[in-house]
Order: sequence, then structure tokens, then C-alpha cells
Amino acid sequence: MIRAYILLACVVAFVTLKSQAQILTRYNTLTERLQVNSTERYSNNIPIIIMPNFDIEKLVEEDELVKGADIPYRFGKAFNTNINTQDGYWEENKDQRYYRIKVKSPEAFSLNFIFKEIKLITDAELYIYNKDRTVMYGPITSLQNTKNGSFLSDLIPGEEVLIELIEPSASQNRSTFKIEKVIHGYKNVLSKNGEKSLGSAGNCNLDVNCYPDWENESNAVALVLLSSGIELCTGSLLNNTAEDLKPYFLSAFHCIDLDKNKFLSETEKGNTENWMFRFHFKTSSCNSSSLATTITYNKADFKAAWEESDFALVELRNSLENEIDFIWLGWDRSGNTPSEGVCIHHPSGDLMKIAFDNDILRETEYYGNSGNSHWKVNWNDGVTEGGSSGSPLFNQSKRVVGQLHGGQASCSSSDLRDWYGCFHVSWSGGNTNSTRLSNWLDPINSGVMVLDSRGVSKVEGSNLICVSGGLFSLDNLPTNTSVTWTSSSNITFPSGNTGASVTAKASSSTVSGTGWIEATLNNSSGDVTLPRKEVWVGRPSFSLTGTTNLDVGAPGIVFVGYSSGDHFSQGIQNSNWSFTGPLDYINGDETKAQFRASRREGGIGFIYSTQTNQCGSIENRLFYEVEEPFFMLASPNPANEYTELNFYTGDEISEYQKSSPVMVSIPSNKKSNELGEYEIQIWHERKGLVKQMKSKSKKLQIPTNKLDEGIYFLHLIVNGKVHKQQLKIQR
Repeated sequence: MIRAYILLACVVAFVTLKSQAQILTRYNTLTERLQVNSTERYSNNIPIIIMPNFDIEKLVEEDELVKGADIPYRFGKAFNTNINTQDGYWEENKDQRYYRIKVKSPEAFSLNFIFKEIKLITDAELYIYNKDRTVMYGPITSLQNTKNGSFLSDLIPGEEVLIELIEPSASQNRSTFKIEKVIHGYKNVLSKNGEKSLGSAGNCNLDVNCYPDWENESNAVALVLLSSGIELCTGSLLNNTAEDLKPYFLSAFHCIDLDKNKFLSETEKGNTENWMFRFHFKTSSCNSSSLATTITYNKADFKAAWEESDFALVELRNSLENEIDFIWLGWDRSGNTPSEGVCIHHPSGDLMKIAFDNDILRETEYYGNSGNSHWKVNWNDGVTEGGSSGSPLFNQSKRVVGQLHGGQASCSSSDLRDWYGCFHVSWSGGNTNSTRLSNWLDPINSGVMVLDSRGVSKVEGSNLICVSGGLFSLDNLPTNTSVTWTSSSNITFPSGNTGASVTAKASSSTVSGTGWIEATLNNSSGDVTLPRKEVWVGRPSFSLTGTTNLDVGAPGIVFVGYSSGDHFSQGIQNSNWSFTGPLDYINGDETKAQFRASRREGGIGFIYSTQTNQCGSIENRLFYEVEEPFFMLASPNPANEYTELNFYTGDEISEYQKSSPVMVSIPSNKKSNELGEYEIQIWHERKGLVKQMKSKSKKLQIPTNKLDEGIYFLHLIVNGKVHKQQLKIQR
């Protein structure tokens, strides 16, 4: 589901699901429909709330009139509602209660919601699904609880959704929510099925995933759903000179200035608290028909903005320092003219795109040919559109030099110019903390002109440590930072425990178990301990369980239970199986083996498994027992007047007789170790069943004088199992 994120500088961790603040939106093709147990229990009692019709053409005409203006991209129509937990259908199943309600707005390309109030208990989860279950948003948990503030959901494709709340039965009615607005997406910023065609951006836009050299930078860019719930912008994460991964996010002034008066009220600044940020909204591969799993965060705090260069800087409320696939972009405030320009953006709210200006940029006023507040670009490949506002402009060194203000560029326009507010102008801005970038992006007063991008610091190295040792290091290590390493007691550092890299080895050749390695960073900002890297130390550790009591000829299975993790985490390279005692064969891999008991003898034995990793091998064994069988012989065969069944124990016949193809082995009664009752059926090859009887005798004569000559099949049924032998009648 979702992964937890905790505020730690320079940290990467995978922690418990219940402690995360991000929410995932999963897109699945029609052949990969979500298999969620709760949604399988669909009841006809679920109510549906239908939004009213409205004049879509009127809104589209309004949008055309302001196309190219300094306003956010509008995609939706908001309906005021008051949907709450009293309006849906409650159903109880075992220890959980399920609340469900459907919301429909006819002909909508997408639906999203503004929750005015969410109050979920710790173990409650709220989900939103589209009608055909190809998209799931959630879980929303208690981490998203609000008092009276707004919470924006992601956009769900289609005209109908199911909202589902799951809570423990013991906590009945303790979780509540209220939906203040339902947003009807009248523009196709999403496809209905999460498949092509995707979004409504022009065909000349370029899929960012077709340019792998820009993958890192794309992992900093996000689509922003503004507090209105109906408008979109773009922006990106920025690095700062402390390199502490504070989630500073650069976008455009006009994305906040909703009344267009070029002045920000406290209300407009406060609206950033209700923004939603959608990261990784892109295809899964170049021009793919499937989408990557998007990651959404809610809420940000206003930091600075300035109308002259049209910049806005906010700080996300949640730490992103465990997002190993996120990047904090570097920047260039020197004012040096870029020799080229590249933009990564979300045109018309669509999937992430990229555009290229291969020529030297010019510094001008906004929409001008002279001045010094904006970089003017003229696109060679790709364009921008409404919704791209606030997206980063990169120079030839992949550093941010501005953010999109506006322009006339589009796939249908002959004017491919855009203007980006200059980063170096925004640096000092209006010379106050709330109107400039400098004090936020250079908190240590370094005075540097350029700063590189960086990702999350994390410990790199093998997941298996032997006595031979292995190298561990840190990537994305901030400058002027020292490192001290610590570990679990079964790991040592033979060459010391400081430096950007370290050699670690198992403390002895006999250790076998889980371990960990930890790095603590120290710089002028203080000490930060990165989450531990879990490793396996030494040879494998496992046990065997499975079928230990079998009838003759019966199949069995044995499972490998690893003391921690699985065969991947213990680095198992191969697995060998063998046995002693009455088995016919055994075949297996690293997780299990299948075998069959001998058809001719009972007794006891052992199954052996040898598991091997790079550190060595360990052998374990499992005791088993095969019940002593009875042996049955039908004689004479071919028969004339009769055939006689004789049952023998293993001690009553020779090994040679046991192996005879006409001898049938059958299990004894497990409680008494005796033959017990059995049933005899005689079947003709064409006529079917011609004779049947039951007996407990160890010697049974069966008359065959009234049976026609031919081929028959003798069925001996013991404990519900059928043992077959051919019987020929011949005179």
C-alpha cells in the first residue's frame, strides 16, 4: 500500500505502513484489475449520489477567452455537497465495518473531492475507486485528519466512483468525514481507464520518459492541484545549501494570486495549506499505454513569492526524505545566459512532458524583447500549455534558472515563445524574506552561485555479509560531511568505522542471522543518523516442515522456513535435496520439495536439504514415516471359475515378491495397523461395473464362472482410495 515517511534529514527508510503521510494512486490496465477483497463484496444497497447537469460549453468558451493569460489551468466544475458517513451504506464482516457510497457526475472525465473534515481513527482506512476498479486512491488514514481545514483527493478517471471506509467493528462510528465539494472534470486531464489516449495535451508534446538523460530531473517535478480543486499548475523540488532535503517547492506567483491583483492576501498565502502535489505522474516507459504509480502529498506552507519574476516558494508539510526516487534540483543564480533551455512540465494537466530550446536564451521583460526579469525561450521540440505554469527551466548544466510565467506556445500556435521568471532575479526579489529565495535556499549564507541536484542519502552495499567482507558506501553524500558507521554485534569493521565508505565483515565464520549497518552524518547542521540497512550475516538459517506421516505411494511436500526473511534476503544460491528411507524420489528448490513414498515398503527415514549462499552451506533434515503396507495378489490371473485375493504383510513375502508387477500394495489401517474393511469392484472394459462386494478377510475368493471371457479391471477400494489391477477371464 503506502510507505511511511518520518522527518529525518538526509534519511532513507522503509518503515511501517501505518506511519506514512503519502498516498498512492495506482493505475492498472484492464487486464490487471485490482483484486481488493472489500470491493468484491458489492451490495445492491449502496446508494448513489448524482451531480446535476451543467453547461459545459459555457465553461469551455470562458477558458478559450483567457487562454494564454496568467491564470492557472482550469479543468473542472465544483459542486457544493455535504456527503458524510450518514449518507452511505454500512456493512459488517467479521471484525470490520465497511461504509460505501457511490458518486456519479454524468459525462465527467474525472472526479475529485474536497473534504472539509476528515476524522479517522488509527486503524481506519479510506479508499476511492473508479467504476471498473482499474484505479485505486488510498489509503487515506488518520495522518490526513483535519479539524476544519480542507483535504484534496487525487483525480479519479471516469464519471462514477466508489468511496469506501473500513474501520474496526470495535470502533464503530468513531471515524467520520465530510465531502464539501465534488469536482466534475470536464477536460480530459486523465483517460477514463488509465490507458491511451492519456490526457488532453497537444500531440506535439514529448513524453519525458523517452529522454532517459532527464529521468533524475523528472523525479523532482509535480503536478499541483490548487486549493479550489478545479485548477492545476506545475512545480519542482529545490535543493538548498544546507542540503538537508527540506521540501522547498518552486512554482509560479500567479498560481497563488487567484484574484489577479498582483498582491497576495493572507488568505491566498494560506491556501497553499490545501494544495495537493502529484509526483511521478508519467508513463511507465517511453510512450507506454500504462502509467507509473503516482505519489501524492497534501498541504504546504507559504514561504515567499514575488510578482515581478512570478515566482512562488512553498514548503511541503511532510518530509520527503525517505523518497529514494525523488530529486531536489540544483540551481544557478549567476545570471549567466544559458546556451539552451529545457522544461519538464504537465501541459493541460497531462502526464509529464519535456520541451527543448536548442538556442541561446534572451533575458527580457515578460512578453517583451528587452529588460531583465525573464528568460525568453522559443521552443524547437515540444511546447508548454496551460497547467505548465510554474514548471522549472533548466540550463545546459541541468540547473534551474527559472519557472514558467506564460506565453503563447501550443501545438496549434505558430508563436512558440514562452517567458520564465529569472531565478537570479527572484534570488533577491523584493528584498524581504517573504519576497525572495535567498534566505530559504541559502540558509547557511554560503554565497554560492550554483548548487547541484541531489537525492536522498542512503547506504549502498550487499545484502549479505560473510567473513570475507564487503564494501559499504553512501551515495548523495552532502559536501563537508563526515561519516561514522555502527553495526549489529555480528558485524565488525576491520579497517575502521569512519569515512564515506567502509569495509564490513561477519564477526566469525559461525555466525548466522540478521544484522544491520548504520551511518551517522555530521556537518555544520548537526548529526543525522540514517536508517539502518538490514543485511543477512553468514550462512543460511532455516528449518523444514511438511508431511511426516504417509501411506505407501502417497505424495508429500516439505517447506523451507527461513529464520528471517526469505531465500532472496539470505542470498541463497542453490538448494540440494536428498533422502534416506522408503521414498521413490524427491525434487525441490529453495522454498519447497515434493516427494513420493515408496509403493513397496513402509518404514522411517530422513529428508535432507542443503541451502547454500556465498558464505557457505547448512544442512537440515526432517524425519518422516511411511505406514507399513499390505500386499494383495489376485490369483489365478487369467481366471476361469474364480480368482482369489490374498493379503500379506511385508514380513510374509519376499522382497522379490513385493516388487512383482502383479502385486498391489495398499495402506494398512493407521489406528490398528490392520487391513480393515475394503471394497471390491469388477469392471468390464465395455460393460462397466459387473460385480461388487465388501470384506475384511485377508483371503477372499471371488467367483468368475458367470463372467464372460474378456478383459476386466479389479478395483480395490481401501480408505476411499482406489487401487487397480487388470483381471483377465479366460476359458
